[in-house]
Amino acid sequence: MPIDLYVLPFGLIQTYWGMSASAVPSHSDIIKARETPRGSLFLLLLKRPWRSKQRIICIHWATELYGSRYALKSVLLLAVNGASLFLLKHLCACTVVHVVHNSYSHDYPHPRIDRLGQRLLLALADALVAQQKETEQRLVATYPHKRVVYIPHANFVGAYGAPLVRTHGLRARFGFTPSDIVLLSFGSVRPYKKIERFIDALAAQGAARDSRIKLWIVGKGDKAYIEDLKKRAKSFDWVRIDEGFVKDAELPAYFAAADYALFYFDDSELTSGSLILALSYGLPVITRAIAGAEQVRPGINGYLFTNDNELAHILASLPPAPPQTQVIASLQGTDYPSVERRYYELYTSLI
Repeated sequence: MPIDLYVLPFGLIQTYWGMSASAVPSHSDIIKARETPRGSLFLLLLKRPWRSKQRIICIHWATELYGSRYALKSVLLLAVNGASLFLLKHLCACTVVHVVHNSYSHDYPHPRIDRLGQRLLLALADALVAQQKETEQRLVATYPHKRVVYIPHANFVGAYGAPLVRTHGLRARFGFTPSDIVLLSFGSVRPYKKIERFIDALAAQGAARDSRIKLWIVGKGDKAYIEDLKKRAKSFDWVRIDEGFVKDAELPAYFAAADYALFYFDDSELTSGSLILALSYGLPVITRAIAGAEQVRPGINGYLFTNDNELAHILASLPPAPPQTQVIASLQGTDYPSVERRYYELYTSLI
């Protein structure tokens, strides 16, 4: 009998990354992807899934149980979804898998509720998926009696079209000269990404800063945070902020126009899809040494720093970007089929 697989958040299973995390495409005869009704565990409970003998609920972010900017609503959601998940597990014999993306939720306004929700999901999960070796070791030490499996984040090579070759014409399209050193910060612009640390690090160099360096911030997100970045950078002509959503088809051009992608992050971040995306298109990265940067190999596909002094040293002596093909090749072993196979093996072993 096929395994019914329910993935939260609702709709994630339809995306390239989400499908790799659900092992659906190649094994649809064994695993049947089912959409959770409007993303609600309570509505799933009302569907009486115990009629199926084999079912798995895979939850990626704990905030799927309680995420709201309002504290009271968060508490009510946690009570309803927590109870529903408990009943689905113990009454309906559903198996619960949690893919651990963060140590705590990004920019969530109610940390106490977040801690409670995180603990509840970790307690109810039958298996935990760590996307980094470091995270796997921590989870094994913290939950010695739980099934903990290491499955790396799938790369995005070719997901949005073929990588583009860096050309002077492409850079000119975005207003950069051939001699510019373009440092790109892209994706959702939110406080947890700590983009201001790059502005501060470059500003602190003063006259010693390489005049060719251009900090390019691209994306949409938290309006108040974006305004703060604009105020912080208003006197620096080497900072450019392009606010707005970038269409998928345009992503390769942005990556090809830059020399490096920049990532800082606060301590909530364990996995960065944006970092993997940059590497997938041959753009080397400069990133804080978080757990999710385990695929960054200094000098091969980027550089790591652990504090602002190390960041300043890297920015003061930037070498030429590694070859695009070399950066892409560094992701070997994290291709879609390989990651899909690992999830498939996990799911089938749980039933």
